Amino acid sequence: MATLSRTILSRTPSTIISHLADVKGKYYDAARHSLLFTLSPPPSNDDLASIVYSLTSFSERSVGCISSPEPAHNQDVISCSITLLDNATTSLFRSTIPGREMIQVGRWHSYTPKNNRETRSEEKSLDEVGWVGQDDPRESGGRVDWEVVWNQRARNSESFEDLPEGLQSIRPDTVNQILYLSDPSPEGLVSTLRSRFPAATQLGLLASSTPFITGRPVTLVHNGKVYEDGAVGVAFTAPKLSSELSLRLPEAVKPLGQEMTVTRAEGNLINTLDGANPTRLLLRAIQTAGIDSTSEAAILFKEEEEFYLGVYGDGDVSQIYTITSGDTSRGTIALNTTRAPAIGAKVQFFRRSKRAQPYFPPCATEQRSLTFKIADSETYGEAFAEDTVVLDNMFHAASENGFIVSRGGEIPWTCTVPGCIATVGL
Repeated sequence: MATLSRTILSRTPSTIISHLADVKGKYYDAARHSLLFTLSPPPSNDDLASIVYSLTSFSERSVGCISSPEPAHNQDVISCSITLLDNATTSLFRSTIPGREMIQVGRWHSYTPKNNRETRSEEKSLDEVGWVGQDDPRESGGRVDWEVVWNQRARNSESFEDLPEGLQSIRPDTVNQILYLSDPSPEGLVSTLRSRFPAATQLGLLASSTPFITGRPVTLVHNGKVYEDGAVGVAFTAPKLSSELSLRLPEAVKPLGQEMTVTRAEGNLINTLDGANPTRLLLRAIQTAGIDSTSEAAILFKEEEEFYLGVYGDGDVSQIYTITSGDTSRGTIALNTTRAPAIGAKVQFFRRSKRAQPYFPPCATEQRSLTFKIADSETYGEAFAEDTVVLDNMFHAASENGFIVSRGGEIPWTCTVPGCIATVGL
């Protein structure tokens, strides 16, 4: 379990480094602790390298990544979150399990296939890291049911050899929580973790894109080595650790229409809701809400609005998916997932205005907790009046790429709704 959690928000890189030195001097025990961290980049690459060096020299055992600023529009506020992990009840890991192939685009060095990650993912020590920007090489493509693909892969595996090395010696029934930081293609890892540790709560942050910052698609750190793909993470075996995971929607996301029941679904498509055409139900709810439009296409793809489908569990929204397209003739709506909510699920449409929304900074808590947030660039107002804010008991990290949730036994799903927050105890 975690013995200390802290988020430092500052406009001054030297202040971040000073706080890290203070924590290391007062609380860090080299024989007992590992470090989990995230860091949003300061304006200067030299400052970024200095802070990363301070973090990775903090402990020989560490995992971390480059994250988004908090808030996303305020680039001059550096966000650094750290958690000291008790080695007796935690295990760090680095995953090279392949995920979905990414299309090569733009001016970028050649990518070898993901099933040869050991060759492509080059380890670099800190003094070899080049903080040079490049064009972003990655774009998702195609509609492949990766849930089916990776579940089949997990079923065909007979041993633990496909597990990351740091997880192979752990009894599956002792793991109650897994946190990880990943590149945009975690499908293989997600399926393997679900297969091997079905009772564990799992929460993963898709690390921020860093091609213009470090010259890598994403920037992950494991035990002082820097990687541009795969994933890094930690498994918790503390018996008293609370594995409850909560999802909080931002104030900008509002219910639209009434609750409905999924009556037919296939893949990532909802075919009927309450036995009716779901696209027409959405259009009717939009028009009833007074959202103006000159055509059906303009309603569904209006630049100022985004629409979602929320799934209810125990009275609250437990999952929420972005509606990516709709077809009034066929009636189907497509979601940003490989598997739509099950038949019988209670759901409701939601809307989000893309106009600038108020920003609410994270707050310190009495109980140690970790929050992953989807960075929201449509916010306004000053982030902090002070130069530095320190949040005790809080590990807060943001990314524009989303996070993946799986409460013990739940099929993993990806949230990409700006402003959404997932929280677990530490």
